[in-house]
Amino acid sequence: MNQTALLALLTAVVGTIGYHLAQRQVAPDASPALVLVVAYLVGAAICGLLLVTVFPVRTSLRAQLGLPTLALGVAVVLIEVGFVWMYRGGWTLATGALVVNVLATIALATVGALAFGERLHWTTVVGAGICLAGLAVMSLRGGA
Repeated sequence: MNQTALLALLTAVVGTIGYHLAQRQVAPDASPALVLVVAYLVGAAICGLLLVTVFPVRTSLRAQLGLPTLALGVAVVLIEVGFVWMYRGGWTLATGALVVNVLATIALATVGALAFGERLHWTTVVGAGICLAGLAVMSLRGGA
């Protein structure tokens, strides 16, 4: 793995840890919509800074924006609201993200194979089965 790929991985891991710790600490009576508006304003400010420093625009905006960008916005809101509800519903840090990520990864592997022709190796199928078995074992203690 090259240094850029490793840095990207570590950035995603640190961001995910910070994300879940912050989501878990959102006040129970806080409006999820208000929390997300403020979070997105902070995120927009950081993205603006990255836009002029690390990731400058090099082609036309029209070439860079489109339906996938809009779909990403919808997906981000669904993720955010889903985790707010999960943590308020009693899911723990130890189980909430794990369950979501296992189920999403299995769904994405299937979509990748069917829609994009990505190779679904037997080790991926076996690994997914082991992950599902792990979720089943975790559910033995009762619920979220």
